[in-house]
Amino acid sequence: MNRSQLLTKVAGRVENLQVMRYRPGQQYQAHWDFFDPEYFKKQPEVLGRLTHRRNRLLTMLFYLASSAEGGQTAFPMAYGAPRPADPEDCSSWLQVPAKRGKAVLFYNLHADGRLDRASNHAGCK
Repeated sequence: MNRSQLLTKVAGRVENLQVMRYRPGQQYQAHWDFFDPEYFKKQPEVLGRLTHRRNRLLTMLFYLASSAEGGQTAFPMAYGAPRPADPEDCSSWLQVPAKRGKAVLFYNLHADGRLDRASNHAGCK
């Protein structure tokens, strides 16, 4: 298989699209998009995928609407910060504003396959 085939035949390597809609006051608490093998020790179907390097490499979020207040995607553990004590308070975290038509892409894994804990992210109120 040549490189162009690898780039155009990704169906078996990509998860289904997920669409989330937040109403005013709603949020998505801080979380990771990778699957940590420590949490799935009793779920062999998940561990099997992880063993064959099928963890989530990256996440891309597309913003379908702008928000004058709230709606940011925030990264509480960016720049080596510890896991936040309050998973709902986004005020001091690195933030990407929600702007219609824009997107943010970030890696969940390091190049060597290790989990990137700095990819912890949240949708702010």
